[in-house]
Amino acid sequence: PQHSKVQQLLQSKYPPLGIAFLAGALERLGHEVQIIDAEAEELDDADIAVRIGTFGADLIGITSTTWTLAGLRETAAYLKKTFPKTEIIIGGPHVGEFPGQTLEMEEFDYGVIGEGEKVIENFLRAYEGNKDFSGVRGLVYRKDGKIVVNEREAALTDIDFNPAWHLFPIEKYTHVMARKKRFATMFSSRGCPYRCTFCDANSRIGKEIRFRSPENLLAEVDTLYNTYGVREICFYDDTLTLDRNRIKRFCELLIERKYDLIWECRTRVDCINEELMKVMARAGCYRIRFGVEAGNETILNVLKKDITLDQARTAFRLAKKYKIETVAYFMLGSPSETEGTMQDTIDFS
Repeated sequence: PQHSKVQQLLQSKYPPLGIAFLAGALERLGHEVQIIDAEAEELDDADIAVRIGTFGADLIGITSTTWTLAGLRETAAYLKKTFPKTEIIIGGPHVGEFPGQTLEMEEFDYGVIGEGEKVIENFLRAYEGNKDFSGVRGLVYRKDGKIVVNEREAALTDIDFNPAWHLFPIEKYTHVMARKKRFATMFSSRGCPYRCTFCDANSRIGKEIRFRSPENLLAEVDTLYNTYGVREICFYDDTLTLDRNRIKRFCELLIERKYDLIWECRTRVDCINEELMKVMARAGCYRIRFGVEAGNETILNVLKKDITLDQARTAFRLAKKYKIETVAYFMLGSPSETEGTMQDTIDFS
């Protein structure tokens, strides 16, 4: 639903990749799926209800972050009133962090913790069967008036599958910093092995890193480029270049395509080198976003960032050498921060 006010102010609309992967998984299982991206299509609650009524949904799924939850509750309440016999299942980062608290909200009947593909498969098997959810890992539900939070499902090991782009209004997606009109986002991996104290990645997507193959990534790029006319891609991995050889191979495959395509990514300053930077530039990479966080070594240690300022300097110099635009993320007010350390960050930035 339309509740991301910051994105509206920034005139950015991003495809919900988690839902896209989940929709693809449901279709592979033989289920009929409809996606309603109310934010992209600028739909209000009444518009959403009309779409659901036309489709005849047996179950409604909603995804939520903490900052969108209040608005989503309003939408869910409206849908509950309109479709009193249709249950609502909620997933997303907020449920993963606060599963019991989320199901205290009467608007939601079930919750999914963590990656949804395996959870939703097992949930639907029970939902269409005897309604015994005790063995469905990663599920939050109510039983005899009490909230039950099942053990978390193990992380998927094979993620070489593509999202259901055919269900999404790709022409509606925009990014305030994008250079091309037809824009899309991609994930090439899941999980994060790092231990940064300020980040929820470990609890949200797990510590175990899992990669999509270069060939699988290229297949998705082919679809976006040839079927939907996408000319710019933003890779949303926290650290795209964690496996440098994998991304080098992907870039080599992309170069062979000779596409009129540009892309950007996020990574760490200690996960890049000149060889990789060079081939990324040739493959169309025009912007890299680095999480530097602080310009003071002591604060970096407090944050357990495990990088040095020299590594940051080197990464930005290499990007400049290969004419790749850079964005640096910094934070002020971290634990142990002083006026002096904050000034160090300002000066370093």
